[in-house]
Amino acid sequence: MLPASPAALAGATVTGAISREAGILGVNQVLVPATAGLFKAVPGGFMPAQDKQ
Repeated sequence: MLPASPAALAGATVTGAISREAGILGVNQVLVPATAGLFKAVPGGFMPAQDKQ
């Protein structure tokens, strides 16, 4: 059952995230380097010259 108010929903979401802190940190440790690696992997010619200025 969902909480009655948006504030209660936000509180429940934060409480759930804190209780899963280790898992969230683990996912973050994977996603941040993966994003950086993919950013470097995109070929330079992929973006138009006007966007590089």
